[in-house]
Order: sequence, then C-alpha cells, then structure tokens
Amino acid sequence: ERDIKKKEHEIRVLQNQIQRENSTCRQTISSLQDSADTWFENLDHQVSNATRCVDELNKEMEQNEKKMARLYAAQIQRIDSNPPPELLCCITLELMKDPVIAVADGHTYERRAIEQVFLRTPRGHQPRSPKTGQLMVSRQLVPNVAIRAMCRDYNQK
Repeated sequence: ERDIKKKEHEIRVLQNQIQRENSTCRQTISSLQDSADTWFENLDHQVSNATRCVDELNKEMEQNEKKMARLYAAQIQRIDSNPPPELLCCITLELMKDPVIAVADGHTYERRAIEQVFLRTPRGHQPRSPKTGQLMVSRQLVPNVAIRAMCRDYNQK
C-alpha cells in the first residue's frame, strides 16, 4: 500500500508539473498569438499604406502622361506651324511668295525684299549680299521655281 501511495504521490506531482507546464505553454501561446496579431495588424497597416501610395503614384503617372501628351501635341503643332527655314526669306523672315535667286551670291530671297536692298544701295555702288555680306557684282534675279512650289505646298497644308 505504501508503494501505491508513493506512486499516487508521484502521479500528483507529475500532474501538477504537467499543469504548470500547460499553463506556461498556454501563456507562451497566448503571447505568441498576441505578437502574431500585432504583427499582422502592422503588416495590414503597411499594406494599406503601400496600396494608397501606389494608387497616388498611378494617379500622378496618369496626370503626367496626360501632360506629356498635351505637350507632345503642342510641340507637334508648333513644328507643323513653323515653315522650314529654307522657305523663309532671310531678310523678312517670312514664308516667300515670289522667291528669286540672286545671281551674284546664289542665295534665294523674297523678290520685293532683295529689290529693296538694291534700291537702298546708292547709285554707283554695289549692294552687299544680305546672306554673306560680300559685294554683289550683279543685280540679276532669277525665279526659284522649286522653292516657289515648296512654299505653295506648305501654304496648302
């Protein structure tokens, strides 16, 4: 009977020890669960913030893309609205209507503009080329048919 009581006592000690260990395990599990809950709440908060940032960046990118598209369209329109430099008279800086080649320097000018240069040159003197500044030994002008056609085509656009 003594052995039985001893065994019963050992069993109770073991049961108490198991209960203490179970309690410690429950506390550890509860603490881990709290930590996991906190971690997941923080993670959820970070994901929400990241999602909000991504949404804001997407909106900003969309706005920037629209701005770029408007700027690109404006640039294209600006490019299209400016005649090529070879169609502009270097004296008037306007699109030529009656382009002529000055035989003396080989450059093309608007007829009225180069004739004004000739008229402003005193008698007995040679005019200077508006393009090169060199003396022009001739006042002969020849129609520039190719440039005239290009100017007409540009005006028809």
